[in-house]
Amino acid sequence: AIVPNETNSFRVADSTITGCSADYSGGAIALTRGDSEAEGPEMIVTDSIFSSCSANANNGGCIFLIVGATLFAQSVLFQDCHAVTNGGAIYGAQSNTINLISCVLERCVAGSDGGCIFAFQNSNVTATGTSFLSSKGGGSGSFGGALAVRRSTMLTLSGSLIENCSIPGWGGGISGLNDSILHLQSSTVRACHADYGGGGIALGYGSVGWVSDSIVKNCRTSSEGGGMTVVA
Repeated sequence: AIVPNETNSFRVADSTITGCSADYSGGAIALTRGDSEAEGPEMIVTDSIFSSCSANANNGGCIFLIVGATLFAQSVLFQDCHAVTNGGAIYGAQSNTINLISCVLERCVAGSDGGCIFAFQNSNVTATGTSFLSSKGGGSGSFGGALAVRRSTMLTLSGSLIENCSIPGWGGGISGLNDSILHLQSSTVRACHADYGGGGIALGYGSVGWVSDSIVKNCRTSSEGGGMTVVA
């Protein structure tokens, strides 16, 4: 979807988008803009399903967000979606706001980082009452079986669940790199696996994390930090 500059907003409600693919990015929806000087567009999605969508050469199996774009999703199911590179369901290119409420992301796959969500550089990702289930990233140098954030990006999970997610690299559930910030509040990371480190959570290279009233349980790694690893 190319959002007209006049409205700068795109809405999806009570809809099902299934079996869609893009030869490059954004298997279901690419939120972009025609004018490079325009404000970042906004997409609001409610009570909808994205199923079996794929980005066949790049990022964002379901949704691709251009620099500065905003996504608000409530009561949305993302399932069986795939990106060849990053963000099996959702990819944020830079300076994005991604806000998920009461959503489910399950069986999503990225060829590299962020089985469900990848967000990059000065972005803000918030998930409330949201579940990330049975998703995975790929490749030995990969990060974040469910969620991967990089370069001064903030990730806040509240009342959420990450379960049975995996990565051949670091951070079976969550990975935060390069001065990113993680807030894990009243949430659970369970039965996740990473080959190289941080079975549940991996933080590194200046990233910091706050974990409160949360559970990290039955996570494992073939290397170091079954529950969490932190690399200075």
